[in-house]
Amino acid sequence: MDFSIPDNAGNTYRDAPAHPHADAPPAYLSTLPLRQILSAWHAAGIPGHISNTAGLYVCNFVMYRARHWLTVQGLGNVPCGFLHLPANPAVALAVPEDRPPLPYLPQEEITRAVRRAAEVVAGHKIQK
Repeated sequence: MDFSIPDNAGNTYRDAPAHPHADAPPAYLSTLPLRQILSAWHAAGIPGHISNTAGLYVCNFVMYRARHWLTVQGLGNVPCGFLHLPANPAVALAVPEDRPPLPYLPQEEITRAVRRAAEVVAGHKIQK
């Protein structure tokens, strides 16, 4: 974890591991069927791309801890990852004027993208 923007608890981190135990792996990859989700999005006219890094902010921490917990519980086969979605118009309009504008999509498009991703994940698990 490496970010200067405080998280919701007001903490910032510099070169900190996402897990305090030395025996924990340094990273986890998403186990979501990302290419299938992306293909489904594009077929439905929903923009998107695959990023090979969750970044070093809170989203990376949340995914790491979720994957680690699933692995420790013997549930490493449960699909786990995250979709980094743009803001909706209400969030984008609430950005203070001294901050750069946020990219956004209408809420209906964000909801459609999440639903389509969930359908792909559900179908992916059924086929396996």
